[in-house]
Amino acid sequence: MRCLLFIGLCLIPFTGHSSAIRYEITPLFPENDAAYLQVRVFLNGETDGTTEFTIPDRFGPADQLFQCIRNLRCTSASCTLVVNRALSRFVVHHPANAEIELQYEVIQDVTGETLTTETAFRPLIRPDFFYILGSALFVTPTFGEGICPVTLEWRGLPPDWQIHNSFGTGQLVQHFQFSKSRLIESVFLGGHFRVLETRVRNSPVYLAIQGDDWPFSDIQLLEMLQKTVTTQRAFWQDWDIPYFTVTLMPLDLRPVMSAGSQYRSTEYLGTGLRNSFAAFVTPSPDLDVTNLRHLFNHEMMHNWIGNKIRSGGGPNDMRYGWFSEGFTEYFTYKNLLNGGFITPDEYVETMNREFFERLYSSSLGEEPNSLISAGFFDSREKSDIVYKRGFVFAFYLDNAIKQSSGGQQGLHQFMLDLLDYYAIRTRDLLSNFDFFEVKLSEYLREESAPLLQQYIQEGRRIAPDTYALPDFLKMETDQNGAPVIYLDKTVSGWEERLRK
Repeated sequence: MRCLLFIGLCLIPFTGHSSAIRYEITPLFPENDAAYLQVRVFLNGETDGTTEFTIPDRFGPADQLFQCIRNLRCTSASCTLVVNRALSRFVVHHPANAEIELQYEVIQDVTGETLTTETAFRPLIRPDFFYILGSALFVTPTFGEGICPVTLEWRGLPPDWQIHNSFGTGQLVQHFQFSKSRLIESVFLGGHFRVLETRVRNSPVYLAIQGDDWPFSDIQLLEMLQKTVTTQRAFWQDWDIPYFTVTLMPLDLRPVMSAGSQYRSTEYLGTGLRNSFAAFVTPSPDLDVTNLRHLFNHEMMHNWIGNKIRSGGGPNDMRYGWFSEGFTEYFTYKNLLNGGFITPDEYVETMNREFFERLYSSSLGEEPNSLISAGFFDSREKSDIVYKRGFVFAFYLDNAIKQSSGGQQGLHQFMLDLLDYYAIRTRDLLSNFDFFEVKLSEYLREESAPLLQQYIQEGRRIAPDTYALPDFLKMETDQNGAPVIYLDKTVSGWEERLRK
């Protein structure tokens, strides 16, 4: 089984456009050509007569997204458009404060009518359906630090089509406010698919599903999603979320060769987005709804770690991947345990097998963070270390905080403090990491900077005898020196304390 996870992080802050922008999007179906989306963009240009825009380029593992854009032009009078593909930018020169209209077409730039893990972040446009991430859909002005009002208008849809996306469901005209360029962190579906709704404390949560080959019912998946959302919002003490949606797209069932034999591999992929996450799974016959619990819980956790506690630096900058992915993994499994998705024994077994063993036995296990993060999207082995190292460090910190506070605090309380601070949209780890360090030092009752330097930046493995474990957790080491944790169930209250 292959599992890939990706989170879209906050984009690089630009200074620039902050006035209203409107998009008109129309699906077109030429008789002898492939379907595509026609996009018209309307906005007022800058006072100096020069307005800068960004072109889709890379979003996580998908690169050269500009190949999905064709016939880009400015149709306004007295304007010229100059493209710099090397910078994924273009500039429109126009009269001061003039109204600007841009037009372009979004195409499916790869062949096939299904998605794979290699093409899942690229547009899929068919006569009966389209799926696209905002990272491939929108040409955007370089947003400033303020809020930009955005209007989306869906035009010319066939009468039996639905529209569903990160900003609403069934709305042909959508209005919302957006800061910076986070508009691209979104997902859009149009055409024939199923939309289900549930409620969590009276706030709607939607599930949009495409495909008819899933070996479980839509209701089974919706119930798991509702339980996931409820568990995590309780964890974060964050219930005021007026809209959230999950999209599930099928991946192509492809044959895989191993040891001279051919078999069908189930693949999983996900990305956390604004008000939403997008999931991609192979609908293999032996797939069970419980196989999706980790994917759903991980991507749901990104609604806070990644969306509200932002790393900064852009979606392709993984310098803080140890936090955005590693801490996400740690609290994913904490919530899987607390939500009853897994048992305490499964929790400890997974921690040993998937994190301690793989980090401590890997030849890359002590590579510095700078090298590991730089290869995140190009090397499966390096991206794996990012997840494992961050998880293990979170486990170390959680137990160290509990020891220093006499069990009164843990990493959970530290994360709630981070949420309070970084929820302000002008703050992120890249620009304000001093708060992270100072607050962590307060919880540890010792300086955190040396720990971050040694175990994260330098990448050194944590020595097994360094972990401050509670009395119900025991540790041994295997032949590679990796920690092996086991439960002492004779200790009173062990299960309640494990869940904290």
